[in-house]
Amino acid sequence: MISRPEFTAVPVATADDLRERLRRKAHLKGRQPEASALTEVQALIGARPPEGYARDRLIEYLHLINDRHGALYERHLVALARLMNMPMAEVYEVASFYHHFEVLRDADGPPRLLLRVCNGLSCSMAGADALLAELPGRLSAAGHGDVRVQAAPCVGRCEQAPVAVVHQCPVPRATLGAVLERVDLMPDRAQAQHPQAPTAPVFEALPQTAITRGPEAVAPPWVGLAAYRARGGYALAAGLAQGRVPADGVLAAME
Repeated sequence: MISRPEFTAVPVATADDLRERLRRKAHLKGRQPEASALTEVQALIGARPPEGYARDRLIEYLHLINDRHGALYERHLVALARLMNMPMAEVYEVASFYHHFEVLRDADGPPRLLLRVCNGLSCSMAGADALLAELPGRLSAAGHGDVRVQAAPCVGRCEQAPVAVVHQCPVPRATLGAVLERVDLMPDRAQAQHPQAPTAPVFEALPQTAITRGPEAVAPPWVGLAAYRARGGYALAAGLAQGRVPADGVLAAME
C-alpha cells in the first residue's frame, strides 16, 4: 500500500485580515478624490498624455507616491485611480499585494523608519527568523521604539542572506549589530532612501564585472540583453536546450 504524504494548510492571511481588507476596499470604492490629492499625485506622475496614463505604469506610479510621501495614503490611491481611469479595487489590490508598499489611512502616520527582514527561504535558513524575533526588543532598548519591524518576502539578495532593509537601504548578511548600526546612521526616511543607480544608461557601458559588486553596489538602470548574453548570461540554459551540456553535467558547469 502506497502511503500518501500529508499536507498542512498554511493560511496566508487571517480571517480578520481579510475582513479588514474587504472593508477598506469597499470604503474607498465610492469615495470621491480630493482636489489636493489629485494635485499631489499629478505632480508626481506628470501631465496626462492625450491617450491617457498607461495602465502598465501603475506600479511605477505607486512607487513614486510611496517614496515621496513615505507611504500610500488612501487619499492618494483614490486620486490615482481617478487620474488613470481605473477601478479603485484594482489600484488598491496592487498596492496592498506588494509587501514593500505601505498602505495607510489618511489619519495615520508612517513610522520614522520601516525595517523589513526578508523571510524568504534562503534568509530563513540563514537566521532571519531569529532577527525578526529579537529586533523589536533590541531596537526599543536602544531608543528606536519608533522603528517598525516586519517580515517581507524575497528582496532578491539570496546570495547575501539573511538580508534586512532599513526603509530602502539593504543590510546584507544582516546581524543584530549591523542592523542596529545602520538604524543609528539614519535619523529619518530622508536619510534612508536607496542610493541612485549609476548614470550609465545600460550595462554595456559598465566595466567588465558582475552587474553589481559588493554589498553596497547598485544595479544600473537596465541591462541590455546582448551585453548580458555576451558575458555568459543564459549560456548554461542554452547549452542544455541545445544538448551541448548533459543534464548530469549541470553542477559541473556551474562550478
